[in-house]
Amino acid sequence: MKHLFCILLLLSVIHATANAYEESPELARTYAKLKQVAAKKKVQVNIGIVGDSVANNKPKIIRPWFEAVFPKATDGILTYVLEGNATVSKGTLALPWDNAYSFTGEIFTLNAGGSVWFGSGGGWVAATRTVLYYEKGPTLGRFKVQRAIGWGNATWTDEPGSLNVDCAAPSRGWGKIVLNKPFQMTRVRFVHLSGGPVRIPLRPIFRNLSAPGVTFRSLDRGGLALPTAISGDRDILIDYLRELDLDLAFFEMKEDPSYYAEALEDFRDIFDEAKPTTEWIFVGSSPLTPDQDPNQTKQAAENTILEAHATARGGYYFDGYGLIGSYANMVTNNWQGDGIHESFTCSQYLAGKLWEDLGYLTTPPPAPTITAPKNATARRGNLILKGTSTNATLIEFRLGLTGPYKRASGSAANWNITLRGLKPGAPAKLTLRATSESGATTETTVTVRSL
Repeated sequence: MKHLFCILLLLSVIHATANAYEESPELARTYAKLKQVAAKKKVQVNIGIVGDSVANNKPKIIRPWFEAVFPKATDGILTYVLEGNATVSKGTLALPWDNAYSFTGEIFTLNAGGSVWFGSGGGWVAATRTVLYYEKGPTLGRFKVQRAIGWGNATWTDEPGSLNVDCAAPSRGWGKIVLNKPFQMTRVRFVHLSGGPVRIPLRPIFRNLSAPGVTFRSLDRGGLALPTAISGDRDILIDYLRELDLDLAFFEMKEDPSYYAEALEDFRDIFDEAKPTTEWIFVGSSPLTPDQDPNQTKQAAENTILEAHATARGGYYFDGYGLIGSYANMVTNNWQGDGIHESFTCSQYLAGKLWEDLGYLTTPPPAPTITAPKNATARRGNLILKGTSTNATLIEFRLGLTGPYKRASGSAANWNITLRGLKPGAPAKLTLRATSESGATTETTVTVRSL
């Protein structure tokens, strides 16, 4: 597999090493822009997280690694606060979306005395361009826009030009407000003024074009099916995607192979119409439980469709299923999670493999270490074992060389295990596994004798 270490080697003087790697053509435009970011050019790299509830499993782990290497332009994962007579509806997963526009089916509704504000983690967002969307239609009311400017400033100031926005229109449609400003730390607020309800169909977009950097954007929704995702208002969705200006999209879903290929084509068409140069990382998802996939063929078939799409229309395919092998292997490693969503430890492992495959690391992260006695004795069937580790976020154990792992007690740095009911007999092997943040693992064994 081709590697892309040359991106990060712009940050070093090891030019000879840079010649040892080639860029992967599926993501060439993204890598070229990342080089510009690394060279401190005023370039933005916008990365979208697209799909259902499994879509963010790997990006949420990779995101801080990205931001440790490249500067963050702004916060694209937004939060909101409802005030007064305001509600948010996530929409129904039935087809089509009920009065919704986006993949998420999310609509904010303001009635008399209601408002909603958007920021990042309850805080302020770096921005030079802010884009707001609202719904138009019969019986809808009026609103104004306010901003709180400056880090920590909680004072809301009316935005000139958006003091009395009228949403009433003969037929249903949408409106857009664009605020181009000098660099500011800001939050934005919609305030109901009069008349009928005010409906906000999409979260605002904050962009900071004043500095180089990477921004992650969330376009995922739990339980989403592709036919639902493509059933909303296409015009506003395409405009929204153009404003997001995605350079790279992480895509992962667990879908139905019976309609997946056709729906995936339609879904991709929307993105391509918005920005044909968006590049894709398609993640083949992990195995399903035997209850959901009795013959263990459904998820594999879906992944085959996804890989074929990546080959035909362009994209980097990452085989998360193949690295695991089977659902039985997931159970052995205690990676099965709830049966649909793999465990966090499994996501760490796969995210680490994806990160290495893409070549973003100049050197691998340090492997975890685990310190434990080589031999231990259980007395009256009980054993308390203590140890330490470094570079680890999780310590697990299993009695024997096969079977599921269990989580140790205490912290990863200072862990402990209590075993009860051990029977006298031949010595048994206790397997210990340490996992790092990047998903790297180290194992060791302890010989346990029971007296």
